[in-house]
Amino acid sequence: DWAADEEHYDGIDDANRSEHSSAWRTRPAGQAVTKKKGQLQSSIFLNITRPAVNIAAARVCNILMPRVSLAPTPVPELIGLAKGELSKPMLEQIGNQFPGQPQQAADAAEQAVRQAMQVVQEATAKAAKAQKRVEDWFVEGRYYAQNRLMIKDAAKAGSGVLKGPIPEKVRRVAFKDGKLVVDEQTKPLTTRIDYWNAYPDPACGENIHDGSHFWEKDAITKKKLRALKGSDYLDEQIDVVLAEGPMRAIAPTKQKPANLEAGKGPFEIWYRYGELTKENMEAAGCECEEGETVPALLTMVNDHVIKVTLNPLDNGSFPYDIFAWPQKRKGMPWGTGIGRAGRTPQRIVAAGVRAMMDNAGRSAGPQVIKGTQVQPNDGLNQIVPWKLWDYAEDGDLDDVRKAFAFVEVPMRQVEMANIIQMGLRWM
Repeated sequence: DWAADEEHYDGIDDANRSEHSSAWRTRPAGQAVTKKKGQLQSSIFLNITRPAVNIAAARVCNILMPRVSLAPTPVPELIGLAKGELSKPMLEQIGNQFPGQPQQAADAAEQAVRQAMQVVQEATAKAAKAQKRVEDWFVEGRYYAQNRLMIKDAAKAGSGVLKGPIPEKVRRVAFKDGKLVVDEQTKPLTTRIDYWNAYPDPACGENIHDGSHFWEKDAITKKKLRALKGSDYLDEQIDVVLAEGPMRAIAPTKQKPANLEAGKGPFEIWYRYGELTKENMEAAGCECEEGETVPALLTMVNDHVIKVTLNPLDNGSFPYDIFAWPQKRKGMPWGTGIGRAGRTPQRIVAAGVRAMMDNAGRSAGPQVIKGTQVQPNDGLNQIVPWKLWDYAEDGDLDDVRKAFAFVEVPMRQVEMANIIQMGLRWM
C-alpha cells in the first residue's frame, strides 16, 4: 500500500511505469506492464493526488502546530480583585472583620486588590519566561520542521513516525573575555523517522506502546561507524563489523533493491528499544540496578551489538509516536492516507484524461477509405501533401475523386471533460 500510495503521489501507474526508470516495481519480476512499441494509447497521468496531499498536510500543520502560547492559570477571584471588583461574600467578610469601622474596611479591601494585582502580574511574567524557554527548546530541537515532515508522511501514506525527545549533545565554540570557550550541553531533539524504517512489535495492536519492543533502521557510513570508537561503544565489536563489511539484516525493501550486494553501500544500523535481562546488560558492559529486566536501548550493526545503554526516558517508554491520519487501520498502528482515500478519483481523472487524449489523437484527422482503382505512385499508402496517385488503366470511374472517401471521427471532448470534473469533485 505504501509503495502504491507513493507512486500515485509521484504520478506513476502501470500505464506510464516504463517512462520512470527509477520507479519501484510493485509487480513481481516479469509482470510489470510496459508500453509496447507502436502502442497508440495515451499514458498521461494528470496528478491530483499530490496537490490534495500537500493542501491537506498544510492545513493540518496550521491546526495542530500553533506557536507556543502560555498564560497563567485563570483564577476568577484573583482576576476580579486585580480589576478592583470585590464579590459580595468578600465584602461581607471584610465588613464582619471591621464592624463599624468603614475606613479600616476600605483600607483592607484596597490592600486585597493590590495583593491580587501583584500575584497576577508575577504569574503573567513567569508564563512569558516559560513560553520563551519552551519555544527555544522547540526551535533548537527542530520540533516544528520535523513535525511538518511527519504530517506530510501521514497525509501521503497514512502514517507519520516521530521520535523524541531524545538527548543530543550540542557543542558550541565562542570567544568570551578574549578566551576560546567550548561549551557542551545536552539538548532535547525531535526527529521524523521514515515509516519504511520503523518496525514496532507486530503484537502491539493499534498502540505501539502496548508492544514489548520497537526497532528502527538507519544507514551509517564506514567513516561515521569508525568515528564511534573511543566513546561509550564497544570498540572490539565495531572492529569486527568493519572487517565484515556492510551486510543486510532483512529482505530488500523499497530503498534497498535486490541488486545490492554484500560489501557495498552503507551499513545498516538498528536501534532496539525494549526490555533486556540484567545478565545481558552486564555482558555488554552496562551496569544496572537489581531487577529481572531493564528498559534498554540496543544498537546493532551486522547482527553485532555495538552498544547497550539504559533507555534515556526515565519511565522506560519508547521515544516514538505514530500519527495515523486521517483513518486508522483496524488492529494496526498504521493509518490510511489521503493518497489511498483519493485513489478512486485519481484513477477516474487519469482514465478520463487518457481517453480524451486517445479520442483527440484519433479525431485529429479523418479516416480514409481508398478504392482499388488508384495506387500510390511511391508505393506508400500515406496521406501527405503533394502526393501522386496512379489511376488504373481499366478504371471505370467517371470521377477520380470517387476513389477516396473521408470519414470524420467524432470528438468527445465535452463528455470526457465532464468525467474528469466529476473525479476532481470527488477528490
